[in-house]
Amino acid sequence: MQPRISVANRPEPLPEPPRPPAERLREFAEEALFQIRRVARESWEDLRRRDRFFQWKAAIVAAWTLCSIVSIRIATATPADPADNGLGAYVALTHTTMSWGLLVENRSDEPWTDVRVILDGGWVHERPLIAAEEKVVLSPSQFLRDGVPAPQDLEVAGLRIETDEGSVTPPVVR
Repeated sequence: MQPRISVANRPEPLPEPPRPPAERLREFAEEALFQIRRVARESWEDLRRRDRFFQWKAAIVAAWTLCSIVSIRIATATPADPADNGLGAYVALTHTTMSWGLLVENRSDEPWTDVRVILDGGWVHERPLIAAEEKVVLSPSQFLRDGVPAPQDLEVAGLRIETDEGSVTPPVVR
């Protein structure tokens, strides 16, 4: 009687052990970069084999595409918020036929206490409180230096706001 022999061969090989995610990502990026370079090289060679008329048309389409992308980027760009500072202070200057007015707005959620608005040149306006979300309009006569009000034709170049909560030099919106 012959002994029974059984074969322990696997019908399929064992799967590879999982690789770390960083290695898989690196391999994917290398393959994608290789394919992009290959397509770009083939496209460039194809363009070089074409006649001048086709090359000019391709250049015009590429320039138009680039201008469109730049225009869309410029149109959708949001300017920086002028109240993006430590106090949430927004300052706007308006001119009238008589003089100017300075809008100071507290766009924060907290009130400002012991407020001093100081214009370039040392002109100061003081008030005990500006509440959260409150808007205050100041005229030149409300700014004092040595007890004398500011002249009506004073040019406002910049200012500083000092409070118990901190101080900032916000941009003046014109």
